[in-house]
Amino acid sequence: MAKKIVKNKKLLHGLQLEKLKYKKIRRSLLMEHHKNHQMTHDTSGKLPEGIKTAQHPKYPLGTKVILDSDHMQDMIGAEATVVGVFDTHSYAVTYIDTDSGMVMENHRWVIQEETKENSPAIQVGDTIVIQTDHMSGMDGATATVDEVIDEPIYMVDYISTETGEVIENHKWVSESEIRGTV
Repeated sequence: MAKKIVKNKKLLHGLQLEKLKYKKIRRSLLMEHHKNHQMTHDTSGKLPEGIKTAQHPKYPLGTKVILDSDHMQDMIGAEATVVGVFDTHSYAVTYIDTDSGMVMENHRWVIQEETKENSPAIQVGDTIVIQTDHMSGMDGATATVDEVIDEPIYMVDYISTETGEVIENHKWVSESEIRGTV
């Protein structure tokens, strides 16, 4: 019995290592895909119709913050300025890029007002239609909701940690993805 337990523990450990390798490779491929797709940075700050400004956010407009977000490689640890903060539902989604046909897993964030459904009842596992173009190949894509959050969502101007370039009106960063103030 003890030999069987040891064998099962070794098998489990091996499976855990394979899972970690898979996650690392998948993350690398997603980052490469993001690098090859240009983010659409709307410097006009145009917002989706019906979005509501947050009344009492932790980080008000103009607050200088440090991002703890890995949406893009150049965001981790980046300094940013809050240029918008909103109360809405936000979704991490998996969708098929309408340009490349590549599956984009766990894209963060699409907000309620950027979906065809525009409903607070959207839940994990639901199928939605994206109506925004943060990245090429998103607009009109059918997506599966991987995660739902109900916390303030921010639009920020941030300084790329790779190029030093100021990226204006980046949509979106959740409150939990902000490390704190500068």
